[in-house]
Amino acid sequence: GLADDINKLTETLVSALSNEKQLRAKQEIDEKKFRSIFENAGSGIFIADEVGRLISFNRSFIRLTNFPIVEYGDSPKLSHISWQDESPLEEAIAACIKTRSDQTIEHKLNGPHPVWLNIVMTAIAEDQVQGVITDVTQGKQSEAAALHMAVTDKLTGFANRAGLESYFPELIRQRHGESLVMMIVDIKGFKQINESMGLAAGDELLKITATRLMSSLKKTDWFARLG
Repeated sequence: GLADDINKLTETLVSALSNEKQLRAKQEIDEKKFRSIFENAGSGIFIADEVGRLISFNRSFIRLTNFPIVEYGDSPKLSHISWQDESPLEEAIAACIKTRSDQTIEHKLNGPHPVWLNIVMTAIAEDQVQGVITDVTQGKQSEAAALHMAVTDKLTGFANRAGLESYFPELIRQRHGESLVMMIVDIKGFKQINESMGLAAGDELLKITATRLMSSLKKTDWFARLG
């Protein structure tokens, strides 16, 4: 009868309200989990619009970029970060929004100590990007150290033959037709010293010669050991 129909309708409404309450509770839990992950992530995470205005960012973003939050807390922008060159970031944001494809760049920060950041950006709206920032300074330093070792003579600290071959063409281009002087110094009797006194004595002689050359020529002069 009518009473049964009312009871069934009441049960349906109660069940629907209960399900909605459970869904809301689950949504709140999921949002708290997402917020916790966002805030506690080791990588810097940010959302910015097409002109670099920051909509959201986490603590790691502030730490990695040394963002001056006290000064720009009300209207923060990516341009407020002390980038060495801001234009690649602007170009990457524009390309990300226009092509709807991920953009990855490596950016250097100004400061007494070099800091390199890797930034991966993804378009998340018509005029917004989400960025993930990681510190790649150690990798950059290792890369630079490996490159330096590849073109440097370990004994004297001068460039080696590979260093000369890579540096000399650039030096000629920098001179723009101006004259330069190249001097080749040979150590007379070096082979006999190695044979009679040993390789250690020869190495010591090379180091002494290198030190004397460095002290007698100008700081703008450049040295390489060819053999």
